[in-house]
Amino acid sequence: MRQICNSPAIIKNEVIVYPNYSIKIDTLITELTENLSDHKVLIFWQFTSMLALIKDALEVENLDYLYLDGKTPAKDRQGLVNEFQNNNDSKIFLIHLKAGGVGLNLTAAYYVYIINPW
Repeated sequence: MRQICNSPAIIKNEVIVYPNYSIKIDTLITELTENLSDHKVLIFWQFTSMLALIKDALEVENLDYLYLDGKTPAKDRQGLVNEFQNNNDSKIFLIHLKAGGVGLNLTAAYYVYIINPW
């Protein structure tokens, strides 16, 4: 129930294919394309399935992003952090809440979005 509040596309059903529609994603994309200018942003989300939908929306808008979840190898995590911290072209960082909860120093972010079902 909590996941469908984000987008019906999260629900896996072999018979019905739900569209990737979410007012939360629409609002987030509007923020990223119209209001952030040169600022960096962190986007935390609880469900990796929803992060996948956000990635799709960012790609449609041709917005570059970095991505970290529990499947990101430990050896690659610091490289992603360094990229976000030091590269002015890396402005959006998608992070799964559980994967990004400990030991990440992300002080370059100007905005932080923590998006949950409620």
